[in-house]
Amino acid sequence: MAEELADRVDQVVRLTARGLELSDAIGPWLVSESIRERMAGHRWR
Repeated sequence: MAEELADRVDQVVRLTARGLELSDAIGPWLVSESIRERMAGHRWR
């Protein structure tokens, strides 16, 4: 939010237009460590 990539309204965080432009880069920042671990252990078919 300090970089104006997202806004928060109540409990909802949404990307701004600039954040959407950079969403491919921002996405990994939003993934928690527990989800990263689950993804690493997943076998794709």
